Amino acid sequence: MKLRGKIITNKNSSKLIESKGKIFNLIQNTMNASRFQTPELLKLTKDIQESEFLALELEQKIYKDLCKEIRSASTIISLVAKKIAYIDVIANFAHISKTNNYVKPKLEEKIKIIEIVDGRHPIVEESLKKDALNFIPNNCSMDDKNSLWLMTGPNMAGKSTFLRQTAIIILMNQIGCFVPASSASLSVFDKIFTRIGASDNLAKGMSTFMMEMVETSRIINNASEASFASSIVNGLSSILI
Repeated sequence: MKLRGKIITNKNSSKLIESKGKIFNLIQNTMNASRFQTPELLKLTKDIQESEFLALELEQKIYKDLCKEIRSASTIISLVAKKIAYIDVIANFAHISKTNNYVKPKLEEKIKIIEIVDGRHPIVEESLKKDALNFIPNNCSMDDKNSLWLMTGPNMAGKSTFLRQTAIIILMNQIGCFVPASSASLSVFDKIFTRIGASDNLAKGMSTFMMEMVETSRIINNASEASFASSIVNGLSSILI
């Protein structure tokens, strides 16, 4: 920061230059005016500049000292941060479970067990509440003998919501949260696959339907016996495996 000094018209500038009672230093001439500065003002400018430099130097020193302290205590800070994060997540799980009337799911030892009664999509349900509407719950029952579902219906009939809802309930169960349902019994799944939406790749000669077939095939080839896979095909049918 620099103090700019006093601006005087050229008509009166000679009076300051010739002044004997006070020292005025000419620092700039323009067409219509001249700028003067006194020794006191010059000293004040230097003091301000020095203060800014010292403040920045002190700030850098404090920052470096703080980094040093953090590095020396990094192990304990990391441990405390993990504990706080765990408490935060679990407390949030408890809060949303109580607020939204979620239930504790039962873990099944067998693979491919999905028994969801009155399941709800947690995000869609919250969105509907804003308009004072209720989410209509639905059931999903699958096991190793009944491991394939095929649903058909027009666009916006709820197929995608049902697929996402089932996948979200499985995920919420495996991260330790209660689930949006009246009751739920679920196996542990190693992977979750979903294919929803329409797109094409005409540059490579692949129509929307061909893309759906390729992506569905990729899901089937990568899914294991303990995986959950779902796909929307041609916008009219949904498959759960």
